[in-house]
Amino acid sequence: MSGRADLPFLHGRLPPAFRRRVVLVDPDRPRPYDAAEWRGALVVVERGELALHCHRGGVRTFPTGAVLHLQDLTLRTLACPGPETTVLIAVDRRTPVPYRTIDLPDRPYLGIRATCTPDTMAVIADRIPGIIGRVLGAGVPVGGAPFLRYRVLAPDGGLDVEAGVPVDDPAPLAGDGLHAAVLPAGRYAVARHLGHLDGLVAATDALLAAVTADGLAWDVVQRPDGEHWGARVEHFLTDLRVEPDPARYETELAFRLAGD
Repeated sequence: MSGRADLPFLHGRLPPAFRRRVVLVDPDRPRPYDAAEWRGALVVVERGELALHCHRGGVRTFPTGAVLHLQDLTLRTLACPGPETTVLIAVDRRTPVPYRTIDLPDRPYLGIRATCTPDTMAVIADRIPGIIGRVLGAGVPVGGAPFLRYRVLAPDGGLDVEAGVPVDDPAPLAGDGLHAAVLPAGRYAVARHLGHLDGLVAATDALLAAVTADGLAWDVVQRPDGEHWGARVEHFLTDLRVEPDPARYETELAFRLAGD
């Protein structure tokens, strides 16, 4: 960790092998530390101050201009100690993400759909326990891991998202805002993410880049209101009621590829 020098990679075009991320840490929203999010990254405090909170209770604060390496530290959270949002810039080398392509059948589910933004995902994600309760209350077994299905990604950052729970025959359970739907059959690119859910953005970017670099095309259509995806799904494989450690959360990304 050192003071900032003249760092040309903070702005302007980067070589294709590298990527630059802007990470915001709000004053009232500490960011859980996920070592995978910072692996191999050089991090600069672009604006504000950054407080690093350790598991043993220690805190160290870094001012604007500090250059940090946050990989494999014993941290609990990254926090903003000041009144204004802390802005971090992280630059690292793009690493091909391991993924596989598999053919999947139609998979019916009981779901609910809503519009939100990345900051208000809870309005849809928090509906998953209620859907599970509806299924189990009817004496019907859950057919797999619950998920979020991203239908439309709007240019202004808005999201059209479904929360779903796999069920063999969801139609009798529909009603009160819940509907029966199907994850469509097809060939999917599938990758696993291990760690805090905040790391899913980086995991998604890595999957998108790796598959595109391999010359494969996504099942997505560009329209004036945004990207319409055939099936872009996050399956939550870990029961958060049983596993308290966010570092052990396992999520499967399954995005459908374009047909021949």
